[in-house]
Amino acid sequence: MTKKPTKKHEYMDFDPFKLIILPQVRKVMMKEPLEELKDSLEFDGQINAINVARLTEKQFQKHLDFINGVWKREVKIQDYKPYNGHYYIVIAGHRRLTGIRSLEWETCEIKRHFIHDSKDILRIQLAENTYAGIKVEERAIAIIENYRYDILTGKVLDKEDFIRQNQAKFSRRVLHDALAFADLPVEVQEYIFNNNIHYAVGVELGKLKPLIVKYETDQLPEQEQVDEAKLDKSLAWHFAGLCIKLQNAKSVKRGMEMLRNHQTHLEDYFRPSDVVQQELMDWFNTGPDRQYEAHIARLKKDFNDALSATNSNVAKDFISLLNAHSNLTGADLSEDKNFIRKLLHEYVMNAEYREENGLMKRKK
Repeated sequence: MTKKPTKKHEYMDFDPFKLIILPQVRKVMMKEPLEELKDSLEFDGQINAINVARLTEKQFQKHLDFINGVWKREVKIQDYKPYNGHYYIVIAGHRRLTGIRSLEWETCEIKRHFIHDSKDILRIQLAENTYAGIKVEERAIAIIENYRYDILTGKVLDKEDFIRQNQAKFSRRVLHDALAFADLPVEVQEYIFNNNIHYAVGVELGKLKPLIVKYETDQLPEQEQVDEAKLDKSLAWHFAGLCIKLQNAKSVKRGMEMLRNHQTHLEDYFRPSDVVQQELMDWFNTGPDRQYEAHIARLKKDFNDALSATNSNVAKDFISLLNAHSNLTGADLSEDKNFIRKLLHEYVMNAEYREENGLMKRKK
């Protein structure tokens, strides 16, 4: 006899104001403008149901314990009110629910999942983040939470084991990036999730963490290198300084360049001093040629920048450049400016003469 499949979810109408949104790092996803979403809800109605988990008090407390442990929070169950003896937790559709609440709808459609533990919630969130259009940060949060849970429960041994078990859902690159990002201190992750630094730069920062830890460990006196509190303090300052610099970088390209330079600096610290000294000597010996090439490159760049900035009135631009040169250097360039004005006058007179005598080229 074939066993009847267990029911996994059901659709129902529900009061949107009795649903619970946990104040995790997902709060940053709620900052995006909602006007377009609200317009869609008013015009088309609610197309997709909000994914919800109905939890008992015991299940909810266990889930809060896990979330607090992963993100270093202190979310308390006392801050939330149950409905008919259960807690209805939003799994996916946070922004949709915010839009519905702002429109003051009395009911909305929910997809209530039958949940046993946190893994069921994380599994659904991970599945929701496989769809196109999901923000890369949201996907990273889902991957990180699933990885942390699988490590805590012993379902996976390490990162590679987690990647092997999930590469059918995401590419290895996506998984590697998310787990490299997960290596960063939680405070740094949230700083990046709050759009202070681009996620791609955060991934590269995460990949750099082992080298940063090695460097900061070496800065401690030998007898204190096992002192985790002191190492954590050094790492906190190191990452804080990097985050400010990366935020000021403004662009992904500049941020990546800064991290490459920082990596080179850290790697040079651990290289044999005689090798570094020889490279410095070689660099010094080739200094004149290198400086000349760099000077030529700067001149070419200045020229191209000036050329691209000029408009159709070339003579006027040249005179402006000469004026700037005079102001900066004090050089008397009056003869040069008079010469350019003379050329301009001759050009204008010749153009008028050609036009009056029908000698101007006709446009085809």
